[in-house]
Amino acid sequence: MDNRIEQKYTDCVLRLRERFLRSLEVKRAAALALEAELGGSAAELAKLKEQGIDTSTQLGEVFTQKSRGAGIKGGKK
Repeated sequence: MDNRIEQKYTDCVLRLRERFLRSLEVKRAAALALEAELGGSAAELAKLKEQGIDTSTQLGEVFTQKSRGAGIKGGKK
């Protein structure tokens, strides 16, 4: 029973983190587009792109954790 509660908690945390990171990606993409449109500096554009790479990496980690969790969850039922 405790293991199921822990798994549900972990799943919830991962879903929230995924939602947050996706939202962050959308905001970053909008900021990047606006900065490019307004003729932003190369340094500012590079910074925004780097932040996007970091967010994508974190999203990849979330998906990896979710897939590992799905395998564990599926095996215990």
